[in-house]
Amino acid sequence: IAACVIILTIMGILGNLTFLFYFWKRHNNKRSNNDVLFSITSAYDAIISAMSFPVIASILNSREPMMFDNEVICNSWPVIFYLLIRIDMLSVVYLSVTRTIAIVLPLRSKNIRLNKMVMGMLFYFLALVVVDLIFLITGSGLLGK
Repeated sequence: IAACVIILTIMGILGNLTFLFYFWKRHNNKRSNNDVLFSITSAYDAIISAMSFPVIASILNSREPMMFDNEVICNSWPVIFYLLIRIDMLSVVYLSVTRTIAIVLPLRSKNIRLNKMVMGMLFYFLALVVVDLIFLITGSGLLGK
């Protein structure tokens, strides 16, 4: 199991970093909203892949908790992990919506403002952080005991 997780984690990190640098370089030359959204999605995916390393270390060490022995890390790791996954899904939704608008209404696709999309992402991120903190503090929901 650990070998499969290690291989998939390394492939996820390397593949997403490759896409990140490609779209970021392209973004600097052409200033396309889609290149920025692809860069954001690739960055989130690379971070999500890298978050598997504590799990890999635990698997390789006879399922000893290691980093998860610390209560702060044990409680905050799933919150951060699922928060990143939800933000990543939002960036994919933004990408899908902008592509759909470009296909259905090609003349309106130039009116999509990147700064409004980023502000929406930040608002969604802050709302998720507040909700996750409430669940973390009260001990219910995702981390319920």
